[in-house]
Amino acid sequence: MDMGNSIKLYFEEPFKAKEAVAHIAEGIELKQHKFVDIIESLKDKILSTDVEERVKVCTLIEEVLCIIPSKTLLPAEVSSLCEFLCAKLKDHNLLHPAVLRSIHRLSKSKSLSAEYCQSILITLFQEVHIQSCFLSVRLIVYEILLNILDQHKKVVLKMGKDFVYNLIRSVEGEQEPRNLLLVFQLWYQSIAAGIDLGQFVEDTFEIVSCYFPIDFNPPPSDKKVPVTCEDLVNVLRKVLSSTPAFAQYCIPLMLEKMESDVQSAKVDAMKTLTDSIKNYYKRDLKEFTRSIWQTLKREVQQAMSSDVETAGLDLLRQLVENISTWPTVSTDNTNQTLKGFLQDVLDDCLPSITQQRTDKHAWMACQMLLTCLKASSTSYKLILEAIMPLVLNEAENNVTEISNNPESLVFLVDRVQTPLNIILDVLTSVKSLKYDVEHLKEFKDRLFSLSLSALNSNISTQVSCAAVACVAACVSVNILTESDIQEIATIIIKQLADRKCHERIQHELLSVSGFLAQEHMEVVESVIFSTMVDNLEKAEESGNTDINQILNGLSAICTHQDLLKKVVVVIIEQIKKHILAKEPSSTLNEYLKCLKYITSKSNYSDQLIDTCVVPLVRLCVAEGVNNDPTVNLDIPTLKSMSLIVNNCCRKLAPGNIATSFLNLLLNVFLAGDLSALNITESSSLPFSPFSCPNSTLLQQMSVCLLTSVISSLDPSIKISRMDELQEKLLDLYSNTDEQAIYVACSKALASLLNKNPSLPACEVLIKQIEQRLGLLNTQAGDSTIKSSKIRSLTLIIWTTKALAMRNHKTTGLFIDRLVKLLADEDTGPIAAGGFDIIMHDSEDVLSPATHVTKKLLYKQRFFLIFMPKITHYFESKNLVTGESQQKHLVSTSIAKANCLTALSNVLAHIPRQVLLQQMKDLIPLLLHSLQSSEVVFLKSVLSTLFSLIQDAPGIMQAYVETLMKDFLSLVDYDKDMKVRVESLRCIGICTILPTHIIFPLRNDVIKKMAVALDDRKRSVRCEAAKARSEWFLVGAQ
Repeated sequence: MDMGNSIKLYFEEPFKAKEAVAHIAEGIELKQHKFVDIIESLKDKILSTDVEERVKVCTLIEEVLCIIPSKTLLPAEVSSLCEFLCAKLKDHNLLHPAVLRSIHRLSKSKSLSAEYCQSILITLFQEVHIQSCFLSVRLIVYEILLNILDQHKKVVLKMGKDFVYNLIRSVEGEQEPRNLLLVFQLWYQSIAAGIDLGQFVEDTFEIVSCYFPIDFNPPPSDKKVPVTCEDLVNVLRKVLSSTPAFAQYCIPLMLEKMESDVQSAKVDAMKTLTDSIKNYYKRDLKEFTRSIWQTLKREVQQAMSSDVETAGLDLLRQLVENISTWPTVSTDNTNQTLKGFLQDVLDDCLPSITQQRTDKHAWMACQMLLTCLKASSTSYKLILEAIMPLVLNEAENNVTEISNNPESLVFLVDRVQTPLNIILDVLTSVKSLKYDVEHLKEFKDRLFSLSLSALNSNISTQVSCAAVACVAACVSVNILTESDIQEIATIIIKQLADRKCHERIQHELLSVSGFLAQEHMEVVESVIFSTMVDNLEKAEESGNTDINQILNGLSAICTHQDLLKKVVVVIIEQIKKHILAKEPSSTLNEYLKCLKYITSKSNYSDQLIDTCVVPLVRLCVAEGVNNDPTVNLDIPTLKSMSLIVNNCCRKLAPGNIATSFLNLLLNVFLAGDLSALNITESSSLPFSPFSCPNSTLLQQMSVCLLTSVISSLDPSIKISRMDELQEKLLDLYSNTDEQAIYVACSKALASLLNKNPSLPACEVLIKQIEQRLGLLNTQAGDSTIKSSKIRSLTLIIWTTKALAMRNHKTTGLFIDRLVKLLADEDTGPIAAGGFDIIMHDSEDVLSPATHVTKKLLYKQRFFLIFMPKITHYFESKNLVTGESQQKHLVSTSIAKANCLTALSNVLAHIPRQVLLQQMKDLIPLLLHSLQSSEVVFLKSVLSTLFSLIQDAPGIMQAYVETLMKDFLSLVDYDKDMKVRVESLRCIGICTILPTHIIFPLRNDVIKKMAVALDDRKRSVRCEAAKARSEWFLVGAQ
């Protein structure tokens, strides 16, 4: 179809207009004809006396322009189109919408020249009365202006005052929020571009400021992206604060609005003035500083909300910061200098502090002075010199008064607390803003003395904590001498040894000791560390119960690398001493807890390997070789050691240290090379922990340390003898009956399977695991067989978790194994609990901290695999087959209960959105599960049903009668209060279902819920009253 036919089709057959436009646009894109040719073809219609005909011509041009890419038109074509469209703007106003949309399209083109941009602007301002146009047309006009301003800034600047005048005329009276957003952006970008407002400064300010403050809520029916009040407020604020030329008009307006009764207007005015002051110079601001301060002080002191206080203090800080940059001139008035302004602030604030007029006034006066102090280094010096003596005198006098007259404590405690808080804020500000501490040093002695006296006086817990914080702040700003640091260390020791010292104060003191250790390691070592080690030895000798407190102090100073080594060595020695003791030790667990805490917090993993992990391994291996049955090395102790080793190794980075350490362990455990650990004692027993018949239980238990290392290492650390290690772990797993050992082996194998990047290696390990598992023996009655089942189940659970987390293809096969075990009388409940292990985030193995391979949404994928399998198994008639199996298999009802428990364990970790996709299969199982007698299970199912009723009422309404019977039967469930509460919540949420469905149940539900109103538990009675009230309202108007 040629162009002429397409144009004819457009005008004669409206239903084929889109097809015609597409053909015309395609011809232009393929360079078959030019846009000028189209206009020439439309000549008769352009010159028609019929306005509708001319409108249709402009609409055709607009639709074609909207389809073709902007790069298609040549600069000459763009120029010709601009001429034509500008001419059409002088035509009838019905043509304006289509013409303006065409110009809007051209305004985005990079081929549009500056000359024609100016032509568009002049014609637009002269021929279009913008405020009489429709809302959508005005929006297009503003977008045209913004496009031209973005791409042809020089044209706008050249027009200068003419552009400003016409823009004022064009936007005056605009009320539509979406359009206003563009108007404000247009003004802001024009001013930011440097346009000269000239004599129109006041007019420009008036045309914009008439909208301040904005109070607007977008209508809920707005289907477009809504314009929020915050959007408008932020853009208007940018305009009002964009130029110093607005200062003489903006400041009085903001001061007026700051006195408004509307809180939002106050805050908006303060924030706008804050942003404005950033751009003002001395000449703009000097006449208003006193007025701003007076208004600001009054509003902050009388503020009824924290938003006003925060905005006011921000404004004060910006004002002081601005004044600090003013050049000093000899002819300046006192009020026009920083010193003069701060003197006014001090004159107004200090009386409120000294006279303690009200707590509110005194506190806000302090905050305003501190804000001035933080504004600049100059203001910091002036304010510090004025308030520090005053604050110190106040605190010192009150501490002395309390010491002399303890009965005055109740009245004066706040007068000590507040000055200490002010001092702390000052010191913190000096540290964070990096101000010169020389000005603080003249107050150093008084500051230090006050903090120590407040701490020693035991005025209150809050005061003591504030005093400790002040001491720490003094250390951090580095104004104390070496002797001061030693005195602090001595006081820390004294306070920590005091049994009357409050727990909060002890916590603060421990934090300070950790900070001291980082900054002054030598002092802490000579005073705190040496004293605590001596106290620890004395406590050990006397059997003192303060060992835990001493260990807390030692763990706190492990923030320095050297001190960490010394502390760990001391603790390891004590652990060794208690393990080798012939009698059970009650304090061994305390040492292990302390070491676990230290290793969990420290990042010096390389040092911990030598000072902590290797000594622990050496100790366990040596005792395994000696085989002394009297040593205190039992399973709980080894578990604690394993956690310590895990904490150290999970932070170990790949490198020579990690490789050497791993090779050392493999040589010891796989080859029995004790020389690697410097174990030289002669013994008749070789170290072969993986040879079950030939090794002792203690040797086998020591493998827990190796498995802890393997489970926590970064996968980029290569294990040199991987195949041998896997084979040994499988051998030990298969031949031991000790639960702790086969659980540790299972975790290690799961970790190797999960973190191994080689898929072929994983396939090999999976086959080895399957071979070891074999077919489960289902014959009951033999305790050995039962132990074997549980051992196999342990490996299945951890293998399933490892495979599921890395989204391995064999995950489903292991889920099948686990599901089938639900019907076994020995392993059914354990297998059901295994699903919770799979879904739950572990800490010591297969966790992000131990570098697990964890695919995104693995729990959701596991659920989608698990759900069909558990549903099919639950509905299967072959859960129990044949009378001969009654001895080994539980009844069908208990097997189904295990299935439902497994389902509940999985559902507890699945998002609602995923559950909604499986509703058809899920609902029958959940309904059946309400017949269970397991408390934990019932609570989980009721919680799930509550969420499903809330999120999918349309689906749940089909089951409401069955649900209500079960819910009402649990209202008086006597085994657990939470089950009663959850059932009542479910009854209450059912009222959101359609009235015609639940109304027939109304009377019966209200009657049966009455029993819960007399429940012995208050929370049950409250939930019952709430649910019953909701059911009373069912069907009400």
